Amino acid sequence: METTVADAALAFAAERYAAADLVAVGGSAARERRPRSDIDLLVVGPAAMFPGDAEEAAYTERWRGELFEVFASTDGGFRRHQLAGAERLRPVSGFLLVEGEVVVDRTDGSLLAWTRGLLAAGPRVERAELDARRYAVTNTLDDLLDAADAVEEAVLAGLLFQRLAELVLLANGQWLASGRWLLRRLERLDAPFAAALGSALAARDRAALERLTLQSLAPLGGRLLEGYSR
Repeated sequence: METTVADAALAFAAERYAAADLVAVGGSAARERRPRSDIDLLVVGPAAMFPGDAEEAAYTERWRGELFEVFASTDGGFRRHQLAGAERLRPVSGFLLVEGEVVVDRTDGSLLAWTRGLLAAGPRVERAELDARRYAVTNTLDDLLDAADAVEEAVLAGLLFQRLAELVLLANGQWLASGRWLLRRLERLDAPFAAALGSALAARDRAALERLTLQSLAPLGGRLLEGYSR
């Protein structure tokens, strides 16, 4: 096993993608090593890196004791993926490049600048999108308050956390994320709110979850059920 995440990334890229123009490493392993952490590896380079007519590859591989999650593409492929990700409100690889550690860079800097500009612009969210999410949050809150057993309560509390966090992020011009990255994105936006919501979820505190949900819905028009039209 290599000494550091950057060392492992460099060794892997040198063996598999020697012609790469840019290699960045990110993910949880780059922030805080845990026993099951993988290494997210972004590789951008010429089409000659790929077999046949392919221009990209995405796969998971165990290599020299490290688990790599590899996203490799040409410059054009990377840009297309980021635009598509932006449409889905989650340009994942863009954050890997901008927030990760660049370990190989033979570019002129234009790709990094383009990506930073895309992320800085934030998501384009129509009012209809926010209303649909407001409806889903309201509905999930009511289901949680009516939950009849511990398992149902746990499932609905987790779903409410996810839906509410996503709504708050989008309403504040922030990109979405999933899993632990959703929590981190929310912490970056509003650390006290993220802590309060996380504590309420962990404690299965329905009253606190209701209070925080209604507090978040208020600036957007409050609860939304009756009269909502898709």
